[in-house]
Amino acid sequence: RMFYALRFLSGLRVLLQTVVIALKSMIWTSLVVLALLYIFGVIFTQGTVDYCARAPYCFDRVELLASFGDINRSLISLFQTMTSGIAWQDLLVEFEDFPSFYYWLFLVYVAVAYFAILNVVTGIFVETTLQVANVDREDIITEEMRIK
Repeated sequence: RMFYALRFLSGLRVLLQTVVIALKSMIWTSLVVLALLYIFGVIFTQGTVDYCARAPYCFDRVELLASFGDINRSLISLFQTMTSGIAWQDLLVEFEDFPSFYYWLFLVYVAVAYFAILNVVTGIFVETTLQVANVDREDIITEEMRIK
């Protein structure tokens, strides 16, 4: 039992070290995500404002205004899209009456958010975990050799 507990604590130690070491990278990644959200949020909010200035029936489109009516709503909608809180297809429908630029730009946002940003975050954690586990393994081997 004691051996099992030590093994469990070793795994916990590796996990905690990974989180601490990856924290710096995660802060920078979070800033990149925030910048991405803000840039696309401003573009989609401005597109919604321009669309509503041209289309008199715009204010009947409750979903559009709830998703992209102001910058805060745009940021939340884009964040939910990135984290699967809202299906991106549901928001894409809102851009069907917009110029095609917004439709394709939203698809670009989804592709960048899913394939680039989230894969980078996953890669950071995997790489950091492998580095910490390797150092931990080397420390265990060194300690065992010292004891013998």
